[in-house]
Amino acid sequence: MTVANSLIASSSAVAKVNLLGLSRQQLEDFFTDLGEKRFRAQQVMKWIHHQGVIDFADMSNLGKGLREKLGLWPPLPRLRLLINRTRLTALENGPFV
Repeated sequence: MTVANSLIASSSAVAKVNLLGLSRQQLEDFFTDLGEKRFRAQQVMKWIHHQGVIDFADMSNLGKGLREKLGLWPPLPRLRLLINRTRLTALENGPFV
């Protein structure tokens, strides 16, 4: 059983997966494990990092079936960076850096 499929089978594991914490390679592997093409990782990364979309249901270029699979994962956190002139000082919902 692949990593992604084992996560789908275990709802407690699904709650612990942070898709934002995956590297591009890991995200590509994740989509491959789901039976999707590797380019889905790039599509999702563009939605999140370029367009600021964090709800999988709003990612219109993903198929309905994939959006439903991704709906099993907890919502992506909305990150807002607080910048102090020259350096990152804190995340909206996280510790100070």
